[in-house]
Amino acid sequence: MPRHVQLLAVVLLVAGTPACGRSSEASRAARAAQTARSPVFGGTCASQLDCSLNGDCVGGRCHCDAAWAAAPQCDVLAIEPMDVSTGYHNATYASWGGNVVFADGLYHLFVAQMELHCPLHNWGSNSAIIRATSTKPNGPFVYQQTIVAPFAHNPTIRQAPDGTFVLFFIGGAPSTPVNCSGNSTFSVGVSSSIAVAWASSVTGPWQQARVNFTNPSAILAGGFTNPSPHFLPNGTVVLAFQAQPPGKGWELVGIATADSFQGPYVLNSGEPVTPEAWWCVAGQDEDPFLWRSHRGWHVLMHGMCPTGVLQAHYAFSTDAIHWTTSPRETYPYLVQTTSGKAETFARVERPQLVFGKANKGWVACLTGQRREKGGVSGNLVIRQAEPVSTAKTSCSRQAPRRRPSL
Repeated sequence: MPRHVQLLAVVLLVAGTPACGRSSEASRAARAAQTARSPVFGGTCASQLDCSLNGDCVGGRCHCDAAWAAAPQCDVLAIEPMDVSTGYHNATYASWGGNVVFADGLYHLFVAQMELHCPLHNWGSNSAIIRATSTKPNGPFVYQQTIVAPFAHNPTIRQAPDGTFVLFFIGGAPSTPVNCSGNSTFSVGVSSSIAVAWASSVTGPWQQARVNFTNPSAILAGGFTNPSPHFLPNGTVVLAFQAQPPGKGWELVGIATADSFQGPYVLNSGEPVTPEAWWCVAGQDEDPFLWRSHRGWHVLMHGMCPTGVLQAHYAFSTDAIHWTTSPRETYPYLVQTTSGKAETFARVERPQLVFGKANKGWVACLTGQRREKGGVSGNLVIRQAEPVSTAKTSCSRQAPRRRPSL
């Protein structure tokens, strides 16, 4: 396999290296202790809150939506086997993350792709956002055009209530891509603040602006990245994002609101979705995906405490201000494929959901995929899922510890 597709997670953190000697099991135990005093996750229910806002409380027991039926408190996704033949596979370019929108009879994937045949660890200089299309929500997708030239990374696409296509991402400032046709050069360091682009057509032309926050807090102070918007019917946008305290590399997730997608955004709370803890030297969460159901607010996140390994977090709220984070990992890391083989994955990042019409059903769960040493990574794999009310959801995975049979 070509060397040009490698993993962003290698840049962020070496998989399997616990921080401060704490294991992932110890971290989960500590998070469980933090929530044990709450009736939520207590085994019985008195309301939908005790069912993680993913089910109904009937007779003291949670009746979970099918997509969340893998745990009694409806906080663990019921994952179907992964079809490795679907998604976006480019033999010569690395890709990362992405999301899909349906328009003009096609499914349009917006995904980060590394220019000039560079591996994923050159994302800080070579990442661009491209559009690829398919007749199916799970692909395979075929490249169509570059939407935003380097530097642009971690895109997520939505359609606003007025029909405008809105693309949130990080970057937006021009960079000089590294040419990796010969020996690749590690390159990270481009400013990665949040930007937004919009167009009346999914093919463009696109206008672009920087996203601003009016009231940073002492904890959510700077380093704003990795946006995930949810549009309300009146055009108001509630935005999940990643931020850091001053002088610290912690990854924390916050929530803000603006009257329009261009902002400015005002923090709903000065506190992160998951409170920081002393042993979480890398922070708590990153890569949020935010959505709202008829029961309340939800966010999926790649966990960072203590290392980002085997961490998949889910949090919920009735008001997008006060949040409860599940003490369990919200999806497994031993994944069955449709071929009958199983793969164990070290890390899962950039979780993204695609919804059906009017947000009534999940169409897919998206993330980047990568291989460990000697392999390839960054190719997006997605799977179709049934509506959330009738079937389990399907997620792709990244970072297998051993090379899968693709």
